[in-house]
Parts: sequence; structure tokens; C-alpha cells
Amino acid sequence: MYVEFGFNIAVVRLLEPVMHQAEYEADEVGLQLAALAGYAPADQLRVMELEVDTDAQRAAVVSTHPTATSRLARLQMRLPLAERIFEYGVRERETAR
Repeated sequence: MYVEFGFNIAVVRLLEPVMHQAEYEADEVGLQLAALAGYAPADQLRVMELEVDTDAQRAAVVSTHPTATSRLARLQMRLPLAERIFEYGVRERETAR
């Protein structure tokens, strides 16, 4: 990505909010798709919880991803929807048998 912008860090820094939003949305869609595929949503959040532990060790000039702490907080807010999607998927799989 840095090459695409000619190593212009100022441009990349201007795009940080856009990149962060895209990452939040990817997290949420991933949570929902995995729930529909049969993966328990609460178990999925454990991966992000592990990231929170290593979050403080990272430092970068440009932040392409939001902090793991903020990503986890947003996923926890979306957990009820993912749980409903998971239950729907379980019912659908049982009905298909």
C-alpha cells in the first residue's frame, strides 16, 4: 500500500479513518458469516481477546488497523446479533437433515 501512494505517509495517514472503518466492518461481517457457518460467536471473540494482550507492544508510524481493544469492544456490541444468526444457522442445519 505504501508503494501505491509513493511512500507518501501523509496520504496514508489521511486514509487511516477509512482503513479503520473498513477493518471494523470486516470484523463484523466475519463474525456474522462465521456464526452462520456454525462457529460460536463467543468463541470467535477469544481470538481478538488474545490480540488485546499484544496490542500495547505494537507501535507504528501509520495505523492501518484500529486497536484490538476497540475492535473487541465493537464486536462485543454486535455479539447479540451474531448469536441470533448462529442459532438460525443451527436450526436450518437441523431442519435440512
